[in-house]
Amino acid sequence: TELVRFDETGPELGIRYGLGQWPGMTAHHLMDDELCPVASPSLPGVSMLREPAQIATLPLLSDMSPQGWRDWFRAAGVRGLDLPSLHTFSDSTDAMRAAVYGIGAVLARKHIAQPYLQRYELVRLPGPALKARYAYYV
Repeated sequence: TELVRFDETGPELGIRYGLGQWPGMTAHHLMDDELCPVASPSLPGVSMLREPAQIATLPLLSDMSPQGWRDWFRAAGVRGLDLPSLHTFSDSTDAMRAAVYGIGAVLARKHIAQPYLQRYELVRLPGPALKARYAYYV
């Protein structure tokens, strides 16, 4: 959760996820990302989901990102939901791994989720992809 210092003892180059503005640094946009709901195919109830609102019936996982489930449900046109308690992780990759183990559904960054989706450890749930507020920078 801490940013690496770029001084004479640190690295010369890094990839960061954020708004692209870090004091004393030059950042070049690398790529945007999207957030989409995913879950393990073995999570009970996943195979019966047809509408975005039904995702709220699952245990929901979250990371510390400022953009989350409420933003996604709003973008999906789902209003008036009383979301269950979220299981929150400090790292998005840990939240993804918890989803792989069937603990709940996670709102995943597309680029991080791709390998899990290709191996069918996670499946894409119904609803839109939401453009992430943050992007990757070098």
